[in-house]
Amino acid sequence: MRGISVGAALLLSFFIGAQQPPPRDVGRPAAAGTARIFGTVRTAESPARPLRRARVMLNGDALPIGRTAIADDAGAFAFDGLPAGRYTLSAAKEGFVAMAYGAQRPERPGRAIPLRAGDSQQIGLRLQRGAVITGTVIDAEGEPAPGITVEALTLRYLAGAGERRFVAADAGVSDDRGVYRVYGLAAGDYVVQGVPRMPVNDVQVLSDAEVKRALASLRESTAFRSRPGVQTTAAALPAAEPRKGATLAPVFYPGTTVAAGARTITVAAGEERAAVDFQLDYVPTATVSGFASEEASVTLLPSPHSPIPINYFRNTRAAADGRFAFTGIPPGEYMLIASVSATAGRSESAGPRAAGRAAHTEIIVAGEDVAGISLPLQPGVTLHGRLAFEGEAAPPRDLPGARVPLPVFMPLGQTSAPLPPLLLEGDGRFSIAGIVPGEYRIGMNAPGIRTSRAGWWLKSIAVGGRELLDSAIELGEDRNDVIVTLSDRASELSGRVSDGRGNAWLDGHIVVFSVDRDKWFFNSRRVAGARPNADGRYGVRNLPPGEYFLVAYDDILPNEWFDSALLARLAPRAARIRIDEYEQKTYDIIVR
Repeated sequence: MRGISVGAALLLSFFIGAQQPPPRDVGRPAAAGTARIFGTVRTAESPARPLRRARVMLNGDALPIGRTAIADDAGAFAFDGLPAGRYTLSAAKEGFVAMAYGAQRPERPGRAIPLRAGDSQQIGLRLQRGAVITGTVIDAEGEPAPGITVEALTLRYLAGAGERRFVAADAGVSDDRGVYRVYGLAAGDYVVQGVPRMPVNDVQVLSDAEVKRALASLRESTAFRSRPGVQTTAAALPAAEPRKGATLAPVFYPGTTVAAGARTITVAAGEERAAVDFQLDYVPTATVSGFASEEASVTLLPSPHSPIPINYFRNTRAAADGRFAFTGIPPGEYMLIASVSATAGRSESAGPRAAGRAAHTEIIVAGEDVAGISLPLQPGVTLHGRLAFEGEAAPPRDLPGARVPLPVFMPLGQTSAPLPPLLLEGDGRFSIAGIVPGEYRIGMNAPGIRTSRAGWWLKSIAVGGRELLDSAIELGEDRNDVIVTLSDRASELSGRVSDGRGNAWLDGHIVVFSVDRDKWFFNSRRVAGARPNADGRYGVRNLPPGEYFLVAYDDILPNEWFDSALLARLAPRAARIRIDEYEQKTYDIIVR
């Protein structure tokens, strides 16, 4: 870090520290102890029967790596020589739904198993037989379609995306008869999708005129051979028309290429749903063309809700006059991004980065060519502002010249553009140049929100008096009124979670969230979750002043607490508390 002062290095570590991976624990010796966990894996049906050769997985803080055991013919397993600590246990077997011990439903965190030295804990695990969806896929000509991937999609909250999307719960591949079988599914609602092998080249669709021309040409050829000396009339045949391309597209049961037209299939535990048949079909492809205001890199990628595969990514460079075109584009919703920058390039896997001049727009392709798209590149926005420090600690000195990234980004389809780093000047002032115009929001795991960096907490990023940490902000013009406030103090909400008998509650998370529903969004600083420690104690730092709901919940995954639909269900059962600025508040929770 040559050329950067100690003060600048501390500030730099504040902004990027949370993004650094933890150091690898190389060569850590295998843990050993005197505790033991043993038990059986059985079916959830009645009467239950042993599940031989089920895989049982054990994980814990005291283990450098997890352990796996295979159940014997009686469904029995054992883990010996365990050190004291907290453990989680899960089991899986082909055709059954994997479950964690103590979980209420599949893919949920299980109940922690505390062990002291010399303890012996007996555990029973029950696995539900998975549901099956099966059927036949035929191709566009009505013949069996082998080798087609068929996915059972279910709606889930994706913590990385901050919204509910359809994701593949499991998949199967059609055989030579076109028959597929997706098994091991948990009870619930599914949408079935057939995905043709990718990549698929366009096929050419003959127009009616071309068919007539070919038939007429054939008749003329036959007549010419049977009647020598007769002149052909080919010049009078219909003129050829431009050919339209077509491609095989993902198809949803019962046979639609439009995701909104898919039919939901509900299966019960262990149920086999047969005759879920559908036919592949060709869809017309289109040419997407337009003008950028200059020679630019132009990217086309699917929107987050498009059924087009996420890895479908096209890039081209506009000609000297700004013209660009993409051919063979299947129906769907897309984002077009044009950018020019001397320093920011593009990534084939992640899309374009923030550029000095850029433009973007959303389009819908429905089989017809989309022409005349205008992408007038706008100059990058520049922000000027200052760093403000609150508290008794002395602000870092000698900061000029440091380039510090901010945890702020602009969503762009299935990728994003980060805010360029701020350049620190004298007296705590800074500038941020080359910002792509658009809507920006706070990023995930922003340093300084829940944990301090170099002793400082991120209190505010205000643009024109509007708080970026509480809502998205449109950046479309230069501004000189940005204030980033850091504080050496932060509020703290803490307490103990216990059951009705006073024992530490270790089976889930506490969730604290603003009573203001407008603050229920992805990465909101007014929404947080925390897992109690071995003593049942929890703590959440740096919540802004306001009214909050507080609840302990055992059926939640990390970051799922940003799901507004879940928060709406939790609010009626939650306690209501108030937190003042920099308050150290204690609130114990009893789970009954």
